[in-house]
Amino acid sequence: MLDRVDLRVQMHPVRAGAMSAVDGEPTSQVRGRVASARDAAAQRWRPHGFATNAEVSGPLLRRKFRPGNAAMEPLRKALDRGLLSIRGVDRTLRVAWSLADLAGRVSPSLEDVATALSFRQPGVSR
Repeated sequence: MLDRVDLRVQMHPVRAGAMSAVDGEPTSQVRGRVASARDAAAQRWRPHGFATNAEVSGPLLRRKFRPGNAAMEPLRKALDRGLLSIRGVDRTLRVAWSLADLAGRVSPSLEDVATALSFRQPGVSR
């Protein structure tokens, strides 16, 4: 059943220090980055009949839009060790594409794939 879950993130209680004067990114900046990422995904997938990374078929991800060999290595290892199914690979690739889009990259990097994989396998270092 967990194979059908894209992200598994452990949450911790908020501590008083979180209310410090140190600000994060403004909402408008994050909103702009998300809008740009969604536009990039829509343009990439439109010729294939999709609008978002979440909709893309596994075979299309693995064949035509496969990241480079170095970026795929963590997925190969997880698959070989039985830690991930093909469905899990596809779901991880969708998240990796989203991370790449948010960072303004044209393809997922090793870091994007490793981060996406760590969201599926808690305890895996990024």
